[in-house]
Amino acid sequence: MNVSTVPGDDRLPRSIAGTLATQFPLVMDWPALHFNQLVLGFANDESLSVLDRRAQNAPSKILPLTKLLAANWTRVAPMAGYWTDDRVPVEWITDRMIVSYGVSGKSRDEVLLPTAP
Repeated sequence: MNVSTVPGDDRLPRSIAGTLATQFPLVMDWPALHFNQLVLGFANDESLSVLDRRAQNAPSKILPLTKLLAANWTRVAPMAGYWTDDRVPVEWITDRMIVSYGVSGKSRDEVLLPTAP
């Protein structure tokens, strides 16, 4: 999943990943860009060494990206107060995150990934 975020506020991707980790045996989070995090759910619980090997053997066109992924992702533990259909504050968190960052005056510049067109 590609989850929007802002620098310094990872509540949305952390909560989504923590909820997914209650259902998937392995969930990884990668802060791909300043305003995006990837949350990856795996059907099997693989060791990080296996995942790193797979990333290093990716096709050459995406190898720069998979090297960054393997160097910077983290395993996510299941969240105790995980989200359910009747308790999912996605819009509230997203709105507050965007407004808070927008009025902060912080830079909105982004360093693109090596696979950017």
